[in-house]
Amino acid sequence: MRLTARGAAGASIMLALGCGRVGYDPTVNPHPLVDGAGPDGGVTGPADRAGLDLAAAAEVPPGDMAPPGDAPAGAMDASDAPVAAVDSAPPDTLRPDGAPPGPDAARDVGAPPPPAAVSQGAVGDFHTCVIRNGALLCWGANDVGQLATTDTMDQTRPQLAAPGRAYAAVSAGEKFTCLVDTAGGLWCVGVNESGQLALGNTMKNRGGLQRVGTRMDWRSLDLHFASAFGFDDRGGVWSWGSNGEGQSGLDGASPANLVQPTEVTVLAGFRVVRMGQGHACGVRADRSLWCWGRNTDGELGLGAGATGQLRTPQRVGTDADWVDVSAGLLHTCGIRGAGDLYCWGANTSGQSGAGAAVSGTNAPTRVGALSDWTHVAAGFLHSCGIRSNGTLWCWGRNTEGQLGIPYEPKRADPAQAGTDSDWDWVGIGNFHTCAIKRDRTVWCSGDNANGQLGQGDTMRRPALTQVILP
Repeated sequence: MRLTARGAAGASIMLALGCGRVGYDPTVNPHPLVDGAGPDGGVTGPADRAGLDLAAAAEVPPGDMAPPGDAPAGAMDASDAPVAAVDSAPPDTLRPDGAPPGPDAARDVGAPPPPAAVSQGAVGDFHTCVIRNGALLCWGANDVGQLATTDTMDQTRPQLAAPGRAYAAVSAGEKFTCLVDTAGGLWCVGVNESGQLALGNTMKNRGGLQRVGTRMDWRSLDLHFASAFGFDDRGGVWSWGSNGEGQSGLDGASPANLVQPTEVTVLAGFRVVRMGQGHACGVRADRSLWCWGRNTDGELGLGAGATGQLRTPQRVGTDADWVDVSAGLLHTCGIRGAGDLYCWGANTSGQSGAGAAVSGTNAPTRVGALSDWTHVAAGFLHSCGIRSNGTLWCWGRNTEGQLGIPYEPKRADPAQAGTDSDWDWVGIGNFHTCAIKRDRTVWCSGDNANGQLGQGDTMRRPALTQVILP
């Protein structure tokens, strides 16, 4: 799941988690996610299975999408012990618009200095990846080769993946991962039963990293479950993979599976576009909010009269001050104005923050009274956000410890994860959460059955714990 991390000077790493968001790297995408609204994908501002902010888009003619073949992969183990998050004195507030923060001395006591800075993140369902100095590192579930390593064994520590080239962007879905190399080429690996690898077919696991076509103008990605958005360097929006609910945004006649990148011209001019499990949402240049796809639980935010599926973008209300949005499984969250948080859709686990007595809402509903949210990430059954003071907050399902708070099965309103106030990005998998601090270190909590927390074991962690990169 989706999505933008504002890196410190010299930062050169991106993080990707299985729920599929790719984060923002200022060296990769020149259009930061709406007024600094995220570090939903790499994944967006401080949060999200990936966040993407698009400037007005020029139409780009489709290119040849024939797959040229595989690329070798390798592996490397990390042996350092993980370091749990500790309380510390509050640092200065988040820097505006990506300006360097003040010193954060004495934070994360006992942690070794990071070997390099993380600049981008994205969340897959059960696996996690980062890019460091152009190199890809992945860990977690690998049953169909989604880690781009040399085998299909789950990895409990970060492994060097798909060596031999430098990467600029990464995003992760349920069992697939896609990358953009520094030359603008697109690559995908993992399951392909819905055309997720964009190779022109639905052959299952193709084995090894696959080159997608010959175009060299890809910029960034946003994957969720079995669907993908890709963004070219002229603002074009393309989609591939599962389209059974119309989540691509193409017209109603579009096929259930898009087996190669298909341009979605109606999304030209959108600043933000986010893929969910069966729906998607975006913010246009005029700050209006639009959603499309499945609407069984009100996740499109169109009110009580809307049908259960709408395959083309629909305007959500009349407000024109939206700055960010993130689409989850059956719910959606967004930020308006100066930082007001709204969510809508299913709330069975508290994922929409609507309170314990509310099972769901069908229109954007204000979450709390705080007005300083800078980023939000909607996932499977939980959500997280970052405030302007750098604190991290999560709500929804917590059975596996994914909220990073003392144990309770679910949380109906935002709860602060720890006491640290130097968080810059957060991404959400099915039942785990990973976040990046200003010092660009990576921290994860929650379910770890496949090693997706990167700790060298499969034990759950209810508190955000540092991932030691090799």
